[in-house]
Amino acid sequence: MKNTLVTMTGVFFAILILVSFDEGSFGKRRDGTDAGYTGSPGDSLKNCTFCHGGSAITVEGWITSDVPQEGYTPGQRYTIRARNLYFGHTRFGFSASPQHPDGRLLGSMIITDSLRTKLIGNDKYITYRAAGVDGVDSNIWVFDWIAPAAGTRDVIFFAAFNSNHDGHKWSDATYLSTLRLMEKGTTSTNELWMASAHIFPNPAKDHIQINLPGQLSPVSVEIYNLRGDLILRENQYVNCASIDLQKTEIRQGIYLLKIGNGSYTVVKKFLVED
Repeated sequence: MKNTLVTMTGVFFAILILVSFDEGSFGKRRDGTDAGYTGSPGDSLKNCTFCHGGSAITVEGWITSDVPQEGYTPGQRYTIRARNLYFGHTRFGFSASPQHPDGRLLGSMIITDSLRTKLIGNDKYITYRAAGVDGVDSNIWVFDWIAPAAGTRDVIFFAAFNSNHDGHKWSDATYLSTLRLMEKGTTSTNELWMASAHIFPNPAKDHIQINLPGQLSPVSVEIYNLRGDLILRENQYVNCASIDLQKTEIRQGIYLLKIGNGSYTVVKKFLVED
């Protein structure tokens, strides 16, 4: 009788924990992400994989705008569209933020569809609402953005997307996309785009992917160990680079990745695991 009581008590608490987790986590994700999961350098590169697992894939064109080619006009209001696409999936989410790579919010976002989108994190991030989750093969969210004051120059919209089929986590897919917007009458700040470079997966095992949002000129990539020894040097990368770690002398440990384009250099740290 005592053993039966103990067993039933254990089952009761196990169910209670599962229910609480479902309502506190899955229910919460059903109505938007937490702040700070856009994949931006200012958000420590955190994205949907933090909760959903797996690896993020970088794609182009999932964030678009009606900003003209010559650039945005300070203080002007524009329309931004975020599109999540995955054939066979039925639930979609996103989080986006217009930032400087150091994390500063640039401009302000305005909700135009309060049923499907909301602002979080002191209005620094926009994400989906429960009514904006369901779709067939894709989903689109639309909102407005008021451009920042004159002299701000370049702005990057960083966005992370996740989707799955009917809520099954085994089918989760995470994507990252960026939109570069330049202030009208200015030239792009080279340092801004180089600083926005990021590495994934990190920690890495078999390979690393280096993404350079908006970088059009060739760059060089160098990898050093913490003693300062040069391990690898490659040239002529544009936009992104994939390095097979199994074909190098890189083993378990911490390394420094140096990226340069002739006029500016940025150094990133990454970890290699067995």
